[in-house]
Amino acid sequence: MLKNICQQEHLPGRSDNKGAAQFEEILKERLNESVLQVVHIDKKELDEEDEDVFEEPLSWKPSLLKQRFANTYKLGPDKMFSYGAVSRKIEEFLKGKLKDVKYEGKRCKTLSLSMSDDIKYLIKDMGTGRYKIIARIFLGEKQGQGVTIASRCVWDPEKDTWCASVFENSSIFAVAMVFAVYFE
Repeated sequence: MLKNICQQEHLPGRSDNKGAAQFEEILKERLNESVLQVVHIDKKELDEEDEDVFEEPLSWKPSLLKQRFANTYKLGPDKMFSYGAVSRKIEEFLKGKLKDVKYEGKRCKTLSLSMSDDIKYLIKDMGTGRYKIIARIFLGEKQGQGVTIASRCVWDPEKDTWCASVFENSSIFAVAMVFAVYFE
């Protein structure tokens, strides 16, 4: 089969066909790398006192070659992150989840963790493509205090973005922040 492949690889304009010979060498070299040679030795040939030799059942599985995919050289998203649609989804989610909730410290801790996961999956279901989604929820007791929430990010301002939504009821406030970072 190797000869057939090399014979089909005839380069026009060359009488000595060096290209086919080089192709044949490269192909042989690549095939040799994937060949496993097992040497069998009879027990009769071994000395019984040889400590370096031990018996084990032979189990061999051919290793699968790791597939290599060509780079897409895709440097930008097909569809930009939809700020308005995501913001509306977050507002609806917060209203539905926190409408009748009273503040309790331990309950709000677990609630904020589960809500951030829920928001992340909700946004991913909208078809965000190659964007990585980070969702953060801040829940607090509403007692007339002021709150400042700040965040800093190192990213590409042309592709990466964020949105936030605020919810309040009589005893609780919530700030949901979603960061969308494009993954090349």
